[in-house]
Amino acid sequence: EEVATQNLSKFRQIQLALENAEERAEVAENSLVRMRTQQKQRVQ
Repeated sequence: EEVATQNLSKFRQIQLALENAEERAEVAENSLVRMRTQQKQRVQ
């Protein structure tokens, strides 16, 4: 039972880390889209 509790705790930590990484990736993608849009507007 103790091992199961430890495994569940590790799983939750990793799941939270994954969610945070996905959120950071989404923010980075949105920033990249904005930068590309601004660059295209400057070139025209």
